[in-house]
Formats: sequence, structure tokens, C-alpha cells
Amino acid sequence: MPTATSLSGYTIFNNGPLTTTFTAPASCITAAADTAIAIATDPAEAEWNANCGLWLPPANCNPNGNVIRSIVSSADSSNPQVGNIIVYHSPGLICPSGWSTAGSGARANPTSISVSGAFNVSIEVPSLPTGSPFEFFEPIIDVVLAALDPGETVIACCPSSFTVRGDGSGCYSALPSSDFTPSTGCQADFPPEDETYISSVYTIGTQTISGELGTITGTIPITQITTTFAPSDVSSYVGVANQVMFLLVHQASDTTGTGAATGTGTGTSSSTGSGTTKPNSAVRVRGNENRLGLIAGVCFVAFVLGALLVL
Repeated sequence: MPTATSLSGYTIFNNGPLTTTFTAPASCITAAADTAIAIATDPAEAEWNANCGLWLPPANCNPNGNVIRSIVSSADSSNPQVGNIIVYHSPGLICPSGWSTAGSGARANPTSISVSGAFNVSIEVPSLPTGSPFEFFEPIIDVVLAALDPGETVIACCPSSFTVRGDGSGCYSALPSSDFTPSTGCQADFPPEDETYISSVYTIGTQTISGELGTITGTIPITQITTTFAPSDVSSYVGVANQVMFLLVHQASDTTGTGAATGTGTGTSSSTGSGTTKPNSAVRVRGNENRLGLIAGVCFVAFVLGALLVL
């Protein structure tokens, strides 16, 4: 990848090389995680952020952590385009201490990509009424694959105690009720005028989709919607610690003679194939304009930039 590039409405930023094992303070696994709220029966699908606005991770929880803090602190949380940033490390060879490989993608040549684990995603296209367009946002993980140069490999890392989401949007761990009790939740409401759609046939990973691909191009401010949970309903929800997958990009020549590994544990990789059938949480159909800033589409600054170790 170039040092900095743009693709699908995102700025893709190289936050420097990472060729040795980075060890963050043990507290970073939980203290530096962004907290969300989910329905207790489905903790993988967060519905609310625990707090509105931007959140700053401790600088010592990231390699070049001051750079990340600078990006976040200078951002305007009401700007709909504020989260259009993906950060990676290149050359990146080794998952941080306490993290393990969650998946990988490799581009052998301009037309051939192999994927496993977290990169092995697909979008479930729902049955829609005749004439209704299928609208979707490109999964973040797919943007990264599309940005790879021939001969490059990307490794995604998650904390070893976390689970990678089936749609490749990050890593999560449900919090014990003794550690977190939901009281209020926050969602980002994006004006539909900020969204632009182009109808075509798209390749997402190994999948071909006919539909309307969305990007955030407008600047009408985001509004935050706060929900207060009734005490009688609290048991229906669960707190979720979220971490963005740590991305390492390298060429084969970067590993020659180094003895470097691609992870610190067994990870959650799967064999190369057409992808999981779990619906991608970035997918939506027309008319559902209230989208959670944590997970959906490009509205993810509190999640992507406010995590322990970022994309």
C-alpha cells in the first residue's frame, strides 16, 4: 500500500512499521476498549454506544499512540465524514502481545485474492419488493483488501480473549453485569442527504453483488440520539467491550530472514472460501436512516479511532 491513499471514500493511513512485538499495559485490553450496549441474546450486534461523542484512547495503548490521539482530538464528532479513516501498520509482521491472528488476506496479482478468517466475509442480500434497490456500504475489511498491492498480505489481529465478528467489523467481548450496567445509550442519526449511492455490479471479497453502493459525501451534521433504559429492562441488555482489529500489511520480502510470525496465538482463521453467510452489519435497505455510529458503514470514529489498537 502507499503511505497514504484514498479508496471508497476512505483515507487509508500507514501509522508506521511494526516488526517487533508491541506490549501494551495489561489494563489496555479493557480500559482502552470502547464500550457499547447490545441485546443480551446477541452481543455481537451492538445497538448503542455507551457514551456520545469522541473518546481518546491512552497514548501508551498504541504504537505511535500520540498520532492516534491527535487524529481523534482534532475531529469534529458531528461531521459525517469524520470516521472515513482506516489506519494500518506497514511493514507489519507480528500481532501485539496478548493478541492473536483473526484472519488474513493476500493479493497474488491484480485479479487474485485469497482470504481467511475475518476477511472471509460476504453480504447477505435480502429479498426485496420488486423495484426496491438493495443499498449497502462496503465492509471496512473489504476496502482494505481492495487497497492491497500485488504481492501484499494483510493480517488482522484481535485480543486473544475477544471474539471476531462474523462480518469482519471488529472484535468484541461481553462484559459481566458486575462490571457494567447499561443506563443510557447513544446512537448517531445520519441525515439521508449525506449519503450518495451508485448503482452497479460490485465485487465484495469473492462475492458479486448487484445493488447501490453507498458512501458518505455530505456534511449535514450528525445528531446524537440518547436512549434511557428503564430499570426493569436492564437485564435485557449487555455491555460489550469493542476493539478494532489491528491490521498489519507486508510484502513477502519483509519477512525474509526475520523469523517473524504473523500472530501470538492460534487465532480464529478459517479456510479460504466464499465467506460467512452472517449478514454484514453495514448492510441496510432504503428508509432506515438511523444508523449506529459504532458499527454501520463509515460512521465509526468512536469505534475505529477510539480503540486500543486501531486499523
